[in-house]
Amino acid sequence: MAFPLRQQTEAALAAAAAKEAEFRLDLAVRLMCPDCRNPEPNIVENYSAGDLICGDCGLVLGDRIIDTRSEWRTFANDEGGDDPSRVGAPVNHLAGQAEQFETAISFKDGNSGLAKDLQRAQLRISGKNAAGVAQRNLGGAFRDIDAMCNQISLPRAVADVAKQLFKRVDDERLCRGKTPRAVHAACVFVACRTQGVGRSFKEIAQLSGTSKKHVADCFKVIQRAFDISGGGAAAAGEGAGGADDGSTIKHPAFDVVVRLCSGLALPPYVQAAAQGIVTRSTEHGLLTGRDPYTVAGACLFFACHLLNQPKSFSEISGISDMAESTLRQAYRYLYVDRVKVAGTKLVANGGRGDMSRLPPA
Repeated sequence: MAFPLRQQTEAALAAAAAKEAEFRLDLAVRLMCPDCRNPEPNIVENYSAGDLICGDCGLVLGDRIIDTRSEWRTFANDEGGDDPSRVGAPVNHLAGQAEQFETAISFKDGNSGLAKDLQRAQLRISGKNAAGVAQRNLGGAFRDIDAMCNQISLPRAVADVAKQLFKRVDDERLCRGKTPRAVHAACVFVACRTQGVGRSFKEIAQLSGTSKKHVADCFKVIQRAFDISGGGAAAAGEGAGGADDGSTIKHPAFDVVVRLCSGLALPPYVQAAAQGIVTRSTEHGLLTGRDPYTVAGACLFFACHLLNQPKSFSEISGISDMAESTLRQAYRYLYVDRVKVAGTKLVANGGRGDMSRLPPA
């Protein structure tokens, strides 16, 4: 009786071993190259491209493979040492050393007054009350600058430069007591000048909701502090009723001409001629230190009459927001040196230009 029982036991163990072997065989899924048919394939993982490649024949067996390995690399930019942590948002260098994440206590306490006491205690323990207020003020200023730039479709580079300039002004407390929005507008105005974006002082001042005088005062403070010279200073003085100080940089009036010609529906050859007049007047220093809109308006008036597409000072003034007297005064300088300003291509060799069409200054 024992022998058959032993046989049954061995048969049961053999059956269990066969099932286990069959189960393990099903789990052993092998990735094999269809070209090489090598039972021991040489599979290479290219983590940078996300590909699985056969190391023998070079056939790509799979693409867009997710790398599940741990990524121990530093994101500290050599500022905080070799820290492989990936927690948190990117560091905002304009925001200073203030932390990006803080503990915030809700105001909802069932009208028990406990939330206010907890907030006061949390600020006292952290010691960041003043820093937190400064950080919030800086963030609000950056949002205001972004809103100003978006309102008149300024490039992102102008907004970034304006923020950097405001950060320096705020750190050095240059405009204490000034209207905040006037300071923001002055920083945007300086950024437009440094980036060569044609915007008038009046156009920027309107964004602040304050008077041009307040914006001009802030600009003069920034000009003295950072030694900003050229067309920006003259534009601020002219827009606020000041005098032209004769300082010089290259005006962005070349781009302003495009906007004026588009508003007046002028043909392309008039735009090209006006841009050439802007270039030549700048080379000869005829309208040095004036607002870009003044330079563009006067040169456009000159080009329109020269090419028999006459436009009045009032029409150009309406589209450029510059006073007719300002445009007329700038045109006088162009008319005195009209031979140099017009150029030989427009008035010679059968060109379209005719000097006799220019109205006397």
